[in-house]
Amino acid sequence: MNLRPVLFFTLLALSACGGGGGGGSVSAGGTGASGGSGASSSSSSSNAPAPTVTLSASPISIAAGSSSVLTWSSTNADTCAASGAWSGTKSTSGSTTVTPSATSTYTLSCTGGGWTPSQSVTITVSAPTVTSASASTLGTYTVASYTSGIASGSQYNIPKIWYPTNGTAPYAAVVFIPGYGTTYTEAPYTVRLNGKTVVEADIIQWANFLASHGFVVMFIDPKDLNSTPNTRSLALDQAVNALVAENTRSASPLFGRLQTDKIAVMGHSYGGAGAILAAGLGNSHVVAAVGLSPVSSSTNPYGADKTPTIMISAVADPYLSNFPQQYGTIPSTTTKLLANFKQNTAEWESMHAIALTPLGTHSTDPEVARLALSFLEVYVHGDARYKPFLVDDPANLANFNYVNP
Repeated sequence: MNLRPVLFFTLLALSACGGGGGGGSVSAGGTGASGGSGASSSSSSSNAPAPTVTLSASPISIAAGSSSVLTWSSTNADTCAASGAWSGTKSTSGSTTVTPSATSTYTLSCTGGGWTPSQSVTITVSAPTVTSASASTLGTYTVASYTSGIASGSQYNIPKIWYPTNGTAPYAAVVFIPGYGTTYTEAPYTVRLNGKTVVEADIIQWANFLASHGFVVMFIDPKDLNSTPNTRSLALDQAVNALVAENTRSASPLFGRLQTDKIAVMGHSYGGAGAILAAGLGNSHVVAAVGLSPVSSSTNPYGADKTPTIMISAVADPYLSNFPQQYGTIPSTTTKLLANFKQNTAEWESMHAIALTPLGTHSTDPEVARLALSFLEVYVHGDARYKPFLVDDPANLANFNYVNP
């Protein structure tokens, strides 16, 4: 019997089936839980089970200032790493509380057996509802402060900065200088009025109030506490530049976190006049000015002001009686607002202090706070939601004027 045909077909069949264990290799690859490509592995690890990863957030939608809990777990994973809105090495299972200030995506990638699947979850943050009341009280942000490393200038010293710790950078900012003969470091000034002890002045309330609404706030003192409004304007101009430098100073808590083209200048009394004058100096970083009971002896003090400016003052101020006239020297082509309060001897010993307690207990304090904050929100932050709060209040205001809103 001839065996050659049988042997031939047998060999042919073995060859087609890869018989003989010929030395090929197998490549293992995979797809992560979020659809990303897994890493390839050699045949020596191809039998290792692929890891899995799950990541969830509860709740998935929050209001600004609220928190959510991230919970994750994995199987067959050696290490896990976070990316996106969080970072760093994570345990293979766990949970953590996060407080994003804006809609944020959190990603977790876990590695094992040559595979790296990942999963992401997005927490939606809704903007808080803005009301007249919310614009008159402390905001939602936590506030911290520092003094170390901030540059002083030839016209100012003792700089201190307040800033929100849980907001979304970059931050807009305000630079504030106090009035004649006073320093921002002074204790609150109290008076006895109608049988009660009343806080008449506590200027630092502005720092905490504005920072809680998302502004960086820098306070300075003039080197000469009796200096003129013109000198205070130069001090503010120098301080604005020093604040801008904090954005590039590596040791600063605000390194890379400032919006240097959105800075306002602000002050009280001689400092209030200095703020409006500083707005006319042409510093490209300055976009708004707030003058609180601004006092100037000039007959035409603010003719160079082309920057949106608000003036908050009161009738019967012992240091200046013609706020509407001085407000009128700001060019008519400039966006400007005057809120001149009526005299209120039942609550104030001096009407010059009308704007020194934005968080105080006077009946006008919430209105002062609302007007100043809303003006800064509209003309510094660019948030038009606050524009409806820049309105007249005939019950409290003797004069109200709003030009080029």
